[in-house]
Amino acid sequence: MPATEATFKAFVVDKKEDSFTATFKDLTLADLPPGEVLVKVAYSSVNYKDGLASIPEGKIVRNYPFVPGIDLSGVVAESSDPRFKPGDEVIVTSYELGVSHYGGFSEYARVKADWVVPLPSGLTLKEAMALGTAGFTAALAIYKQEYNGLKPQNGPVLVTGATGGLGSVAISILKNRAYTVAASTGKESEHDYLKALGAGEILTREETSVESNRPMEKERWAGSVDAVGGTTLANLLRTTRYGGSIASCGNTGGPNFSATVFPLILRSINLLGIDSVNCPMDLRRQIWEHLASDYKPEHLLDLIAHEAPFAELPQALAAVLKGEVRGRTIIKVQEQPEALRRTLTGTTEPARQVALEAQQRGIDVIILAARGTSDHAALYAQYLFQYLNGIPVALATPSLYTLYGTSLHLGRALVIGISQSGESTDIVEVVARSREAGALTVGITNQEGSQLSTAAQHTLLCHAGPERSVAATKTYTTTCAVLALLSAFLSGGEPLRDGIESIPDLVAAALKCEEQVVRVAERYVHARDCVVLGRVFQYSTARETALKLEETCYVVSTPFSTADFKHGPAALVDRGLPVIVFAPPGRTSADSLELLQWLRENGADCLVVTEDERMQELATTSIRLELPTLATGVTPATLGTGGRNDPAKDVRASLAELLAPIPYIIPGQLFANY
Repeated sequence: MPATEATFKAFVVDKKEDSFTATFKDLTLADLPPGEVLVKVAYSSVNYKDGLASIPEGKIVRNYPFVPGIDLSGVVAESSDPRFKPGDEVIVTSYELGVSHYGGFSEYARVKADWVVPLPSGLTLKEAMALGTAGFTAALAIYKQEYNGLKPQNGPVLVTGATGGLGSVAISILKNRAYTVAASTGKESEHDYLKALGAGEILTREETSVESNRPMEKERWAGSVDAVGGTTLANLLRTTRYGGSIASCGNTGGPNFSATVFPLILRSINLLGIDSVNCPMDLRRQIWEHLASDYKPEHLLDLIAHEAPFAELPQALAAVLKGEVRGRTIIKVQEQPEALRRTLTGTTEPARQVALEAQQRGIDVIILAARGTSDHAALYAQYLFQYLNGIPVALATPSLYTLYGTSLHLGRALVIGISQSGESTDIVEVVARSREAGALTVGITNQEGSQLSTAAQHTLLCHAGPERSVAATKTYTTTCAVLALLSAFLSGGEPLRDGIESIPDLVAAALKCEEQVVRVAERYVHARDCVVLGRVFQYSTARETALKLEETCYVVSTPFSTADFKHGPAALVDRGLPVIVFAPPGRTSADSLELLQWLRENGADCLVVTEDERMQELATTSIRLELPTLATGVTPATLGTGGRNDPAKDVRASLAELLAPIPYIIPGQLFANY
């Protein structure tokens, strides 16, 4: 549960007699308005109404200060209403949200339970906001026309204002339902986009807004979804076929239109007003169920919607006001914390079963097979399994299996293959061959039913949802969480179980550094190479950050363990060389301080990611994390068992140190993004 004194980011507009501000601020839960359900927001979206709320002359906001955002999706954090419980994934749109009640441009939102819709099966939180109010309105418009008799065989359906969010979703839904679709737009450059959505005919704005003194004209449209109003709506009334329907959804072309009653009387036309704000909850839930199934647009995430980070919300609001937005803009408030909660909810019991079988079989070695980002998660697990569970760990050599046909004696081995897609041929081969050799095999993947999950005896799913870029982010953190879960359930990992549930909160806290990262990234915009350093559990963080910089920024990034760096590679350092150091509190702190002092003396441009003020003082620049306290000491499995550890010395790692690679990769990912 969130503490009432906790702070979080929100986009706040405020208007005083002589000034207007629209900026990010820190709020507390006490600042939020009353409501029965507290939602930890994962996504919001940008609508024209939100743009108006962000400017002084917009006439949307009734009282200041205020948090705009008429859409949100997220996870219930607290609820006094029995219909919802913590952990439920939900959608909130319309009603007073973002108009007179604090809205979705915030990491937390408190809302009335009567406004909340459970996320339907078939939609993710991200997809729900790719639809948002605009998509809901489009679906409601089509549903009401079909209720009034609209069918594909009746004739073509026209969508006006077609490049907007409402129009884009409407075209895609209609096309999927086998309608012949025409689209009207004033943007000639967007014709290819509309055709890709499913429009068979493109009309200019002028063609659909011609004024006429005639009460009726040639019958053309069996139905229409009209977001324009004004003269366009009057034109639709004159040209709709007998028994056809017009769904009036907006007034971007003006609220007034001139028409006669003749089309309504002589052609039995249905003029349907579409109100998404106060739509009854029973119908609202029904429409969302349709959007999760038979109404779901085919190209929702790859064509209709594009995503922007929370920090870029002001730019997105300005763009929507200028009419520069095509389709839908999703605002990613917090995705990774929610993905991690899904991971913990869905994978805890399967991880427990794998650990139980491993103990029953007397597993005495673990082999991890992975490539790229997954290999860095495996490196984190190598340190974790050896420290906590006392089991030797080797990283597999897949090429020996695929190129040389190597076979190993694996009767008492646990072999774990890691692949986001589950389709990495060499990883699947390692797991399949290891299973034949008698190993206990596990596949960690984000794709249920993949080749890896078929090859392995057990599958541990990341439950991260679709990863939309080559540069994996949430699949990395969720994979690390799965591996930490497995370590926690193996013998020796018991102390880790107390901290596993804190992983989403650790990542949520780390995401608050985004504004710092934006400022810091400007310093390195012209960098062409750099060195990235971390030690023990943070070595995986250094390697993964280096990969992200190479994948997204084309910066040659060389990762080292800080221990290895001192033995030769330190000669690389010359004045001005960017060096990124991950330096969390813990047993590596003394080494990090010594290294930072040396780097400073040798003129390196040192960026440190830390929670420790001492590290900041030695760095050229820094990203300061403020993570929840997890102070419990965790005794290594090897202590007192004849190993080299001295029982007289405190060699314990803290719980925070063991889990730190998961939140510490967040600034690395953000830095590469910016």
